[in-house]
Amino acid sequence: MSIISAVIGAVAASSGGQVFTNQASWSVINFSTAQEGQENYFNVSFTDWDGTSTFYYSITSPGNTVLTSQFDTAEGTYVPGQGDSTHSFFFTATADSITDGAMDYYIRGGSGYFYEDYFNQGAYTIQDSSQTPALVLDLDPISLVGTGFGGQWNDTSGQSNDGELWNYTYSSDNNYVIILNSTSTYATVPTLTTSTFGSVSVGAWIKPDVVTGLTQAIIAKELCYKLEITTNGSIAWMVKNSADGNWTTTIYADPGLVTTSTWSHVAATVNSSTTQIYINGVLAQTGSGVILGYNNNKLVIGAYDAGQSGFSDYYGGRMGRVEMWNYAITATSVLSYYNSTVGRYNPATYTLTPATTSTNEGSSLTFNVTGTYIVNDTYYWTIETNAGDFATSSGSFAITSNTGTFAVTPTNDFTAEGAETFTVAIRSNSTTGTILSTSTSVTINDTSAPPFSLQFVQGQVDYMDVAPSSDWALGTTWTIEWWSKAVVLTDGGNLITVMCQNFNNGLGIQMFYQVGLQIQGTTTIAAEPTPNVWTHVALVSDGTNLNLYYNGTSVYTGGAWNLSNNTDAIRIGARAPATFQGFDGKLAMIRISNTAKYSATFTPTTTYGVEADTKLLLGSDNPLVDISNYELNGLNASADGGVNLYFAKSAYPNLDKQIQVGNILSSFNTSTTATVTGAVFLADPANWGVPVTNVPNPGPFNFSGPRPITNNGVTRSKDFPV
Repeated sequence: MSIISAVIGAVAASSGGQVFTNQASWSVINFSTAQEGQENYFNVSFTDWDGTSTFYYSITSPGNTVLTSQFDTAEGTYVPGQGDSTHSFFFTATADSITDGAMDYYIRGGSGYFYEDYFNQGAYTIQDSSQTPALVLDLDPISLVGTGFGGQWNDTSGQSNDGELWNYTYSSDNNYVIILNSTSTYATVPTLTTSTFGSVSVGAWIKPDVVTGLTQAIIAKELCYKLEITTNGSIAWMVKNSADGNWTTTIYADPGLVTTSTWSHVAATVNSSTTQIYINGVLAQTGSGVILGYNNNKLVIGAYDAGQSGFSDYYGGRMGRVEMWNYAITATSVLSYYNSTVGRYNPATYTLTPATTSTNEGSSLTFNVTGTYIVNDTYYWTIETNAGDFATSSGSFAITSNTGTFAVTPTNDFTAEGAETFTVAIRSNSTTGTILSTSTSVTINDTSAPPFSLQFVQGQVDYMDVAPSSDWALGTTWTIEWWSKAVVLTDGGNLITVMCQNFNNGLGIQMFYQVGLQIQGTTTIAAEPTPNVWTHVALVSDGTNLNLYYNGTSVYTGGAWNLSNNTDAIRIGARAPATFQGFDGKLAMIRISNTAKYSATFTPTTTYGVEADTKLLLGSDNPLVDISNYELNGLNASADGGVNLYFAKSAYPNLDKQIQVGNILSSFNTSTTATVTGAVFLADPANWGVPVTNVPNPGPFNFSGPRPITNNGVTRSKDFPV
């Protein structure tokens, strides 16, 4: 540039009478072309200055308007010292978010405001650093295939910023990578030499040969930005804005995050507020931000071009895809890019392990997923074998930091099918997505072998009604027994009902818990059984005394009770005739007999069945069976002893297994018609509790007079007294 000098005549004199000429001349501007946000300066030489006069300068438009909104310091003054000196004036063009193109400006110096009697220099240029956000560079080694592995590295970003490779080799590993030798190989991007990016983001997949002992540039633009591996193995990100020779900001990720044994994705961003380094999609370091400066230095991949000093800091190892954006991308975008490409360089591994190798029906089983390089995301599980054993056979779960868990639960059914096995798979994208891993087989232990108990829920007032019968007029000699496991023993201070005929008819069966066992709704005869513990309860009236046994031990003796109600049904689990004061918990093996079965301490069992004196037995078989009275060839079967009689499923399609009816004579003539009365069959689990009517005869046996049972909400439970 030419130097313009303006000489001001002798305007001042020192105390010694010396006359000063006060000369101010333009010297140099650091960047004739800079960009918004980039610090710049110009130098002015002062000669024979008197030490008191003021120098004025301004930065103006071509039309001589001071650009106060476009620069941080658009005008100012300076009083040079006496004699000769040089002074630097620093200024920065304001960085805004408006994309308005380049701007020309002039620098004027004079002896007063708006004077230019010393100089008028320009025009100089400010480049617009505010650009439409975009991916501006995408160099993928696979693009070299189309060029025959020549020196051109095609940019696939759509911005035509092709790279030029020097002295490289390549490998088809990981869908092609380039190999750099740490001494002479690199790539340049000529079209980005004059880039005007105030902010950038860069990223690259690397697998270096060494990570310590060398400084290795990954991607760099001299005096602008540089992403490198340092001599101690950390990743450094250096950015520059100032006009001096130092990096404005340098941040370091911890050593050891990048190794020689695996591929790593390194990324860095910079804007006016922050600088950041990411390793494998995770933020590793952050620092203060700057607006990048403008220069004409080369953008180099795999080395650093120091201008007159030549190339240095060569990278050695494998390099995959390299990308650049003209803005600071977000942490979410960094992670998204990593997730979308990690499978190419570090394929994920998955291990799916059950917590145990067997589980019971109705029990939750946890599966653990571990692995390497798994993308943090939502995944899906599916039951692959015997899915019909599960009410829920698929679902979703999250994997974070290579770890995830989910649980499956085999259906707690009442069908005895024996032990079965199942496997589970995890999938990507959906329950029909690609299978990523399959578990070993897990055994489902069948817990469906009867007997079962009856489950009552107080809030629902579940109950069962057994039809009226002359059998219920028991007189003063009888036994009523059951097993109970009550959750609570009071309903807000009210009764909870075990069984009741008609609360308004004191001659029938009425038994309640209310801080004690009550009969007939008024008389408390003993403390109630312990909540949540199975207890056998037996009430025995022998014609003279009434005895109450808990677990075979007498806890009460009083006068006999006369039961003579043969007109009302027996309601089990709720009060009758109104339906309230419901039982809460489980009942099992409810039996009514027309004899006094116990007269002294005894050991209760859960295997008692139909005997000669049995009038009602609500066992808990599958399905529930009530057998109170039957005859075979005119004989009382239990009186003669015998074996179990079963009616096969083939004869009753609506039953899910063989149904035990009861004990019958061990030897009988199957050609003789047998009559069984009072037998009630309840249907299979799909319609459990619904009486079976019009049961076909299974051969030589005829049925008559089934006793109806109505079920209202009672379900079965595998919890049973043992």
